[in-house]
Amino acid sequence: MQGYGLTEFAPILALNREKYFRHDSAGLPLPGNRIDILNPDENGVGEIVGFGPNLMLGYYEDPELTAKAIVDGWYRTGDMGYITEDGFLIITGRKKNTIITKNGKNIFPEELEAVLNRNPEVAESLVYAETNDSGDAILSVEIIPDREQVRERLGKDAEDERILQLMKDLVRNLNAQIPAYQGIRQVKIRDQEFPKNTSRKILRDYSKKQSI
Repeated sequence: MQGYGLTEFAPILALNREKYFRHDSAGLPLPGNRIDILNPDENGVGEIVGFGPNLMLGYYEDPELTAKAIVDGWYRTGDMGYITEDGFLIITGRKKNTIITKNGKNIFPEELEAVLNRNPEVAESLVYAETNDSGDAILSVEIIPDREQVRERLGKDAEDERILQLMKDLVRNLNAQIPAYQGIRQVKIRDQEFPKNTSRKILRDYSKKQSI
């Protein structure tokens, strides 16, 4: 049973119920809570904001940060998503991780990673925008293969080229399911674990590669 947990909302804003749920969602707002989408795009995706009696009073001894986070009583979560017609919250990714195309389209790398990571041969993946040798920005992915699953599929003596080709095939399957502007154009294999924070979330660096 999944929900949308935020320390600032002590600690739940939305939750799937026993009878009212959607497996692809973070659930419905808790009683007394309200969820809205700030500046939605043509697909209804925007920043998730929340309002309710379990919202914090503010960050301890940090009025400046509090003023940025809570505007007119609404908490700006920094998460992106949309609300379905039946009121369920779908989270698409973090606002700071959003990749913006030249045409103003939003790409949420977490969504693409989630689909890739469903493949048993993929242990972890990281999608980002990168400038290629021609100076063009393209969508790239680094993949840590699940070596055990790869051995089961390709054999224990599979060469690196065959493993890379397998990863490219998995990415090609993903690209066939999504709009062209979201397509991943470059695939890399990574042997070492991604740097992570204390919550075991991958540390991202989009400071120099934010848009394509």
